Amino acid sequence: MLDAAKIRGNQDAAIGRIPVGAFPRELRVPADGQTLYLTNFGSNSLQVMDVERLDPKRDRGEK
Repeated sequence: MLDAAKIRGNQDAAIGRIPVGAFPRELRVPADGQTLYLTNFGSNSLQVMDVERLDPKRDRGEK
């Protein structure tokens, strides 16, 4: 699990949890702020998440 946080000024607040694969390694949010891309090293997969809903849009990798 990866904790998602919303940052306001100097305060962090958990807003949800995202299920991830084995050994999450890198994550990126493009400038539009709508999508989160997360790579899982151990499960050799890429997760694409909707930032607002914290729902998976796509999960690609070895099963």
